[in-house]
Amino acid sequence: MKGMGIDPGLATFGWCLLEEDDNLELEPTKVGFYSTQKRKNLKASDDLMERANQLTDWIWTLLSDHEPDFVVCEAFSAPRHATSAAKLTAGYIVTLTACRMLQIPFLQIRRTVVLDHFKIERKAHGARKRREEIKKNVLALVAERWPSMPGMPKAKAKKEHPADALVTGLAAVAQSNFHLRFQFARDHNDVVLVE
Repeated sequence: MKGMGIDPGLATFGWCLLEEDDNLELEPTKVGFYSTQKRKNLKASDDLMERANQLTDWIWTLLSDHEPDFVVCEAFSAPRHATSAAKLTAGYIVTLTACRMLQIPFLQIRRTVVLDHFKIERKAHGARKRREEIKKNVLALVAERWPSMPGMPKAKAKKEHPADALVTGLAAVAQSNFHLRFQFARDHNDVVLVE
């Protein structure tokens, strides 16, 4: 079995390939990211469509090259800002559409389940401070447990997305109902929440 954890953003998209080891456990073997290119002098709506087209081409290639048995990401939660919500929605829709067309089961997992699985602290007060604390703790966890992960970018700013994809994928496959939910998603070509 082979799977893929993803962090589906429109501007930057992170991914992690999970493959079975000798004990038939899914382990991360490679990570990466893709950044869409913003063209100057485009209206916001045109920029959104341009980036969605770039991401569509790239995600089809990624999924076709690696042929995962499933894709898992954090459960969709729209941000308050309308522009951010539109960009995040586009990233999810492009990914979901590609998975459905290629008949790859698409699963989601709640962010809190991911954080609880890895015991990632989130004590800061205020949404922005809590997001920064979580990002810092996820990056520290990934650097400690997988220090030489193939494909991990050198630039600290780009590590966030592959790191999120890695912990999301591993937390999902560690859930007791993962195989049942995976089978349902596969059999029904539907989006399923792993809890």
